[in-house]
Amino acid sequence: MELREGKRPVACGGFKEEGFIENSISPKLNRLDDETIAQHGGRVTFSFTKTCQHVQVDLSKERLYVVTMEGVDEQWALDPPPRDAVPGTWEAVTWSVTIDFWNDPKLRGVRIDGRKVRLMNFRDVDGRDAAGMSGEEWARKKGRVGYVMNQMVAWN
Repeated sequence: MELREGKRPVACGGFKEEGFIENSISPKLNRLDDETIAQHGGRVTFSFTKTCQHVQVDLSKERLYVVTMEGVDEQWALDPPPRDAVPGTWEAVTWSVTIDFWNDPKLRGVRIDGRKVRLMNFRDVDGRDAAGMSGEEWARKKGRVGYVMNQMVAWN
C-alpha cells in the first residue's frame, strides 16, 4: 500500500527500542478503510523489519506479534522469519502476515472504517515472560490463561 497524505502509522511501545525500523512498517499509511482495502483486492499485508548491523537477532527469544482489530475477537499472528535463515547472519529479518479481509470468515460483514487496527506483542502469558512463544502455543492457551500485551503500532 502506498503512502497517502503523508501520514504514517503510529509506532509506540518500544518499537524502536526493540530494534525495529519505523519506516519498515507496512501498510505505510495510517488510515485503513474499506475503500483502501478494496483497492488492494481485499488483501493487506502487515509487516515490519528488525535490523542492525551490530546486533544479532535470536529468534528463539523474540516475542509473538499479532494484528488485532477493534470489535473483532480474532488475532492474526505474524509469521517470523525462518529460524534457520538467520543464525550467524547480520541481516534484516521481517515478520509478516497477510489478512484477506474479504474471505476470512471472522471478517465477513465487518466494516473496517473507523476501527482501530493494532500490532501487538505478548509480554507475559500465564505469569511468565512470553519471549519465544509461538503462534501455535498461544492458540492452545488462548482463553485459558491471563496475558499482558504491548501495543507496538496503531492504524486509524
